[in-house]
Amino acid sequence: MCHPRVSFCRSAVATLILAGPCLLLFVSQSGAQDKTEKSVAAQPASKKVYIIPDLRPMNIVLDWLKDESGLPLVGSGWPIGTFRTTSPFEPLTSLDEVLDAINTAIAERKQMLVRTETFIMNWHADEPFPPELAKLITAKDWNKMGRTQVAKTRLTLRNMEADKVAAFAKPLLGPWGAVFPSENGKEIVLLDTVANLRKITPLLADYDAHNTRSGVPRDSWKNTLDWLSARTGLPLAAKVMPVKPLAGAWADGERLVRTEEVIDLLNEALVEQKLLILRGERALHVVWTDEAIDPVLVPHVKWAELAERGKTEVVSINVMFKKKDIAALVEYLSPMLSPFGRAEKVADDELVLQDTVANLQTILWKAWRIGSIKK
Repeated sequence: MCHPRVSFCRSAVATLILAGPCLLLFVSQSGAQDKTEKSVAAQPASKKVYIIPDLRPMNIVLDWLKDESGLPLVGSGWPIGTFRTTSPFEPLTSLDEVLDAINTAIAERKQMLVRTETFIMNWHADEPFPPELAKLITAKDWNKMGRTQVAKTRLTLRNMEADKVAAFAKPLLGPWGAVFPSENGKEIVLLDTVANLRKITPLLADYDAHNTRSGVPRDSWKNTLDWLSARTGLPLAAKVMPVKPLAGAWADGERLVRTEEVIDLLNEALVEQKLLILRGERALHVVWTDEAIDPVLVPHVKWAELAERGKTEVVSINVMFKKKDIAALVEYLSPMLSPFGRAEKVADDELVLQDTVANLQTILWKAWRIGSIKK
């Protein structure tokens, strides 16, 4: 049965192609641009911020979404009950972000809204997602779609057979996920939400490469960082190189490790040399811990992407606050920041916060608990 607001059902659109528009990231511009980093665009003077009707019946939220998107709603069995925003932490400045917020709220109902160029459909977790509806993307597209939208990506294998990698991947997939090994055994196609693809694809690449803690080169920091550069696909742009070689042994040496875990391990080893590895947008950097970090080098992320970074990694994030006196808020937050941190006003009720992931998570949680962050 179709939703009362639409004229045709999900089955009528099963062969259309998912093509979500780009997700706009608004970041602060500060300092001279580094040649190895992409330029950080200044925020528009007037950007649209979407305010989802909170604590309202779902039919009101769906009507609002239809009006804001200008797209018809297609499908049946739409979410019912009351919509409740789930700690967005950031201003919603695109329809992709709006859908992410709604999908996060209705995830426990095992439903998801999927946006195409011509309509928005409702999908249920107990129904397999048609691969033909999912857009084929690469790692370069991960920031160009909503994190809750379903897509697919292709992974070429170098060492292991596709069936073995597919078996390793299946427990990692979400409710809508699927994995398709190729007939030649050297490639797999993953189908899942963009957020899951961001997490799973690098882990599968690590699995294919047999990467374990014991596999990290330790004879010189140059070789260690070259290894990390090859693993992340980012060129090494270090202006300073650690002197003391990485030595010793890590516990669980044969266990598969994720990239963010490796970066945390390496940063812990660099503490005594007062150095830090910074994973930028386009390069890997090594910076001094007792000097201010050029904001141009720092990657700007979404709140949901913090979990994809190591606890010691320095990032920046936009946050909207209820307090109008932003200057006083900056003064209040500054003592909570680490030596890597900064708080910069970008609007009357919005700040860019920069710090290590661990410290940002602590600060944002405290601000949310006391009601300072806008819904």
